[in-house]
Amino acid sequence: MTPESEELCAEFAYLNLGIVVNAMEIEVTSTLEEEILKGQLEDEKLKEIAQNVVLGKAPGFRIDDNGILWFGNRICVPEVKAIRDMILREAHESVYSIHLVVLRCI
Repeated sequence: MTPESEELCAEFAYLNLGIVVNAMEIEVTSTLEEEILKGQLEDEKLKEIAQNVVLGKAPGFRIDDNGILWFGNRICVPEVKAIRDMILREAHESVYSIHLVVLRCI
């Protein structure tokens, strides 16, 4: 065992953690995406667009393999305050969020 491995094992023991190998698979899904899909199924405007997609009467829109409605490469967000708040919170609080700074020269 390398010194780094021993140190890591000691830290795990100190934290009362163990390592389980090949015990199970973990699947991570986006709850936001699930909430958007639920909201789309309840939003009258988006339901109408989805029906038109099936009929080929909604250019630019598509329904993916999960049943989620998109316009081009943008997901269609239903008019549900809780979902929109989740999106804003994710965009502003995520460690991956990026805010572009625009400098104006006068």
